[in-house]
Amino acid sequence: MNRRLQRATVLSVTGFALLGAASSAIGVDMERSRGGVHAWSRGANGQIAVKDTAGDSKEVYADYKRRYTEHELRNSSGNGTTVYSSNDETNYVRGFKACVAVNFQPDDCTTWAWR
Repeated sequence: MNRRLQRATVLSVTGFALLGAASSAIGVDMERSRGGVHAWSRGANGQIAVKDTAGDSKEVYADYKRRYTEHELRNSSGNGTTVYSSNDETNYVRGFKACVAVNFQPDDCTTWAWR
């Protein structure tokens, strides 16, 4: 292989590797809704939000996985309110599901949204 072709190959591989690293750091918008709850994480996915969308006196929450840790964010503030997690773009949100807490029954949850 001649020297010029070797350099072009190395530059191409390096460029694709850098592009892949940059695009994984950008993040994606994720949303999940179900009767009574709406949850989302946008942009760099440093933060998640959970909104209570029904006046039914039921608590809503999101189970979510960050890059290194797992958490639960509860909203017990009532209809129309939104709560937010801390913002940590290094330990970004990778996935979550939104749930309505139901007494004495399994909670009503969405499917997981993944980054």
